[in-house]
Amino acid sequence: QRDALVEAAGASAAFLAEMLDVPFEPTDDETREQLVAARRSPPLMIERIRESFNELVRRACARRPLVVVLEDFQWTDAPSVRLLDAALRASADRPLVVLALARLEPAQAFGGLWPETMAQRLVLPPLAARAATELARRLSPHASDSAIARIVREGDGNPLLLEELARAEREDRPPPSGPRTLAAMLHARLDRVAPELRLVLRAASVFGKTFWAGGVAALTGLEPKAAEARLADLAAAEIVVAQAESKLAGERAFVFRTDLAREATYASLTESDPTG
Repeated sequence: QRDALVEAAGASAAFLAEMLDVPFEPTDDETREQLVAARRSPPLMIERIRESFNELVRRACARRPLVVVLEDFQWTDAPSVRLLDAALRASADRPLVVLALARLEPAQAFGGLWPETMAQRLVLPPLAARAATELARRLSPHASDSAIARIVREGDGNPLLLEELARAEREDRPPPSGPRTLAAMLHARLDRVAPELRLVLRAASVFGKTFWAGGVAALTGLEPKAAEARLADLAAAEIVVAQAESKLAGERAFVFRTDLAREATYASLTESDPTG
């Protein structure tokens, strides 16, 4: 965040700091007065932040081509989407590429973004039967041919659903009643997790897709080593994944294996759960 401010110049740095919620005090009276005025007028603040962000993007593109990757774009907040949209339009003649990865339906909620002449949409089709069969066989190598055929049929080309169905077959786990949707399969797997691990998992979901052992320990009241040991058990169960690097010094970072796993866990929070 601070590196971004270094790239900015003049008043732009102050408004980018405001956007990032980073402490930053202007050194000149004119910028300070502009900032005070914008804080009193939300529309003015939005406009000044947009101008500052556009300037930052232009400066970055002037140095070298800029690529912005947005993963899980369907979860992006609308103000950030509008800010990026404005920057794209303002820098249409510059070496700027934005790659947005999303599930199709939620992404359509941001309809009207980016001129058609600028955007290229690539829709990934469902897995072909051959690829789905190979995936199911790799994930559940001891399953019978009929079980693999059922997994492929019920998976309907969805890699995540195929994975959950194959895992259930491998673990000899009874399928959930009703339609075997991805959400139903995830809830059924989470229900089989030991209660003490579910508590840790629910606490982790409060932080988002990425979380840290220390944060989970603070919410649950566990000792840090105990929290990390339980998270290691959840990683062995392929619900979370331990990260090799962490943004927080001395803290072990983890991520939910999928966004849907985090969503299913967060939806299971109870009133008695510690949520900070």
